[in-house]
Amino acid sequence: KSAFDLIARREKRGKDVFYKAKNNEFTKTLKSLQIVDSLRDPNAKVDRMWELLVELVLFLRTMKHRTPIEILKSFIKVSGVGQAPISPREAAELRKVFRFLVSAYRNKKLRSTRLVKNQIHFYTMSTAIIADGLLNKLSEHALIAKLVSLGRIVDETILPPDKVKRSAKLYRELSAKHTTHPGRRADRQAEFLKIIKGL
Repeated sequence: KSAFDLIARREKRGKDVFYKAKNNEFTKTLKSLQIVDSLRDPNAKVDRMWELLVELVLFLRTMKHRTPIEILKSFIKVSGVGQAPISPREAAELRKVFRFLVSAYRNKKLRSTRLVKNQIHFYTMSTAIIADGLLNKLSEHALIAKLVSLGRIVDETILPPDKVKRSAKLYRELSAKHTTHPGRRADRQAEFLKIIKGL
């Protein structure tokens, strides 16, 4: 519920409940994803953004990758134990990441890449930023420049430099199948970070 409250509010009209998406850093970023943008029903859009945000909340909380089924199971209460609401610290961390992404997406070269539009690459980009503390290690300008290059490598509009060629190849392979497997998510994140550091 606390994740939902970050992105939308419920409005009751008669017997029906409608979701009204908020206009903030979370929705601006998540609406760029093809999997969200392609939906026409406003409630379905909010549901999908909610699902994606919950994945990132749980990653931020545990620094562990999970399958969608594992995430769902974590919300099924056992003996009264469920997921705690998002803490002020967690909300602040998430806002920091998403505000950066809003700023980064102003770059047209980045905005057109699969890092922004594809769920697999977006998840990896977001968790890599969180896990490695990239916003504390690099200036905003430097990180955006690296993401632009990485996005173009992923889209195969430029060739990767020799230094990151092996990691780029592995990253593409890990993005091709079994993409929600926790081990592959972790490996993909590791190669993503190697590319970022090598660019």
